[in-house]
This record gives sequence, structure tokens and C-alpha cells, in this order.
Amino acid sequence: MTLPRSYFLPLVLVVMSPTIVRADVKLPSVIASRMVLQQQTEAPLWGWAEPGEKVVAEMGDSRAETTANADGRWSLKLRTPAAGGPFKLVIVGKNTIELTDVLVGEVWVCSGQSNMVWSVTRSKNPQEEIAAAEYPNIRLFTVGKKPAEQPQDDCSGAWEPCSPKTVAGFSAVGYFFGRKLNQELDVPIGLINSSWGGTICEAWTCQEKLAENPDFSEILKRGKPFQANNPNQAANLFNGMIHPLVPFAIRGAIWYQGESNRGRAQQYATLFPTMIADWREHWAQGDFPFYFVQLAPYQYGDEDPRVLAELWEAQLKTLKSVPNTGMAVTTDIGDNKDIHT
Repeated sequence: MTLPRSYFLPLVLVVMSPTIVRADVKLPSVIASRMVLQQQTEAPLWGWAEPGEKVVAEMGDSRAETTANADGRWSLKLRTPAAGGPFKLVIVGKNTIELTDVLVGEVWVCSGQSNMVWSVTRSKNPQEEIAAAEYPNIRLFTVGKKPAEQPQDDCSGAWEPCSPKTVAGFSAVGYFFGRKLNQELDVPIGLINSSWGGTICEAWTCQEKLAENPDFSEILKRGKPFQANNPNQAANLFNGMIHPLVPFAIRGAIWYQGESNRGRAQQYATLFPTMIADWREHWAQGDFPFYFVQLAPYQYGDEDPRVLAELWEAQLKTLKSVPNTGMAVTTDIGDNKDIHT
């Protein structure tokens, strides 16, 4: 017997209707298998679920639960042990997510412009460095490049164990910093690289923080209307590449930037501390360590050397005025004909 087509219509609607499909618990990309969680802290975990859905997280002896709000968002804090692992982190709602090979140790954000972007494969003795980069307790996460007009909830990226296969394209400054920590502290290290060559400090600072200072009014006026592919517009890299990481628990941040603000040193002396304060406010972890690199002693064409010296002075002012900061001095090293050396 041949059934009429109308017989199948209700079944098709059931399969296709988004309003009756179960809302599974989902996580942002930075919370995933192979990640490193900050040790001995209340580590924030968050994501999305059906409004009102109960969400439970368990790892080892730690357990926490919450309920998704009316917008389907949920967040909780899970107590982490001293450094170690690997652990399995299980998150249960109407579905179950099992994150495996999770380590607990020290987590650092690595950000800035091209000197932070500069990869291991372009560093000194790259073949030897890459071949020796077998550090399974160092985990690497690179945030995908994305300018955004509004703060984003997620970013692209994936956690990978450090190895000769994964380290080549990663930030050289980030990797060498993480390797040093791993060797000296003997704990797992998580490195989150969120950087973009040729970018300005104000692009990495949220719009609300910039608006607090009348001296930054011209910064906020430039680039309007919004240009989706422009990385050098106020707040757009904060929106697309920093906001999605908040409030993932971190130990601190390292920063290598300033070249693209060269020529505005007096403004940078205020702008750079504003950005640091902005990050610290968003992460809500107090004055976490923020370390930065003094600009390399590079000769920018026919530019008056005093321009660079003024930027150095602005960086020094930040070091003196902002608590829990550190600066790596570079004036006695490097190559004044190669900014990335």
C-alpha cells in the first residue's frame, strides 16, 4: 500500500524543527581536551545550554554545578589541585562532554604584534629548535585572527601538545618563555597566543575603557564606520581575540608591542597602562603579572632615533607606575637592521 505524502509531513517537521531539538551543553574552544588549567585556583568554566538546564562539572575530587540562565548561558568555578595530570574533566547536562588529557599548571597569555607573532620556524637555528621541541607538558593554543565590532563569546583555536609537529608555527617568544618556565618550575605550562603583526595598542583595549579618558576621543573617532577586516581599529582585537578568552584562569600575560604606536609615545605612556588595567579588570584576578619586552633597537629608515627613545621612555613609565609589571631590556642586544632579531 502506498501512503499519501501528507502522512510523512509530521515526521519531517519533528526532525527539522529547531524548537524541539534538545539543546546540548556546549563549550567555548578554549575549554577543550589537552588544555592546561591554572593550578590551585577556582577555575572558571562556562558555556551554553538550554535555559534552566542543570550543568555539573567534575574533575578528580572537585565538583561544581550551576544552572543555565534565561539566555542559555552558564558558568561555574571548579577548584583545581596543585600542578599535575593528566585528568579527565566531565561536564554533564542533558548530554555529557568528556575532556581528556587535561593538565593543571601555569597558564599565560602571549599577545602583541609581529615580534610576538614571529614563529619558531623563523627564529635563530629553527631546525634545531623545532627538532628538540618535545615538551608534552607544554600545551599551545593559537587564537584565530578576527577583528570584531562587538565583544565575541568564542574564538577559533585548539589546544595541542608541544612537539616538533606543532611548535613550528607558534610564537617563538611565547614558546621560549614557556619552555623556560617548564624547565625551571617543572609544571605543565599552557600558552595562549593571541597576537597580530602591525597592530596598535588601542585595538587590544575595550571601547568602554578607552571612552573613560577624554584624551582617547580621537582614537575612538578614527575608522568609523566599522571596517570588518581592519585589525587597527579601536577595540576590535580585544573584541575578537581577547574577550573570548575571559575569564579563563591565567597566571599572567606577556606582551611584545609598541612599534605601531611609535610616534605617539606621549599617548602610549597612558594608553599602555590603560590596556593593562582593562585586561586585569576583565579577568577579575587582581593585578596578575604583566611582562613586556622593550622595543628592539631598530633603525626605522630615516626616522629620527629620538622617536624610538621616546617610546622606550613611555614603556619605562609603565614599568614604574603599574604594579606587578616587568620589562625585558633589549637595548643591548638585537640587530638595528632587523627588527625581528
